[in-house]
Amino acid sequence: MKDVLAHISAWEKIAMALVRNNQPLQEPAPGETGASADPINGKVFEDNRSRPAADILAESQRTYSELIAMVESMSEEQLTAVLGAGQQGAEHSPPAAAVIRGNTDEHYREHTDQIERWLSKDAR
Repeated sequence: MKDVLAHISAWEKIAMALVRNNQPLQEPAPGETGASADPINGKVFEDNRSRPAADILAESQRTYSELIAMVESMSEEQLTAVLGAGQQGAEHSPPAAAVIRGNTDEHYREHTDQIERWLSKDAR
């Protein structure tokens, strides 16, 4: 379970950095499954494999709170603005809200089965 939390938290951080830095997003989007995400996911796993679960849980909670605060502070215009608009490489970049959604709600749903399996084992 700690691996899933570390993974989700890492992608939340990536989404926040992209939005805060107004970086155009190249395909595929962060959080999408596929070979291009594999090196990042591998690094996240290696960086967190020996960390205690309590530390990862605390970091996950902090990251989530930071993400919520960032979104709440954004205007509708900021949320709907294409990341990196006007910059080279932004031709296919999505709006900030899409990057956030892809690395939160959509990403959480992607890992729901893993979390439910872990919770069911814990309940036994």
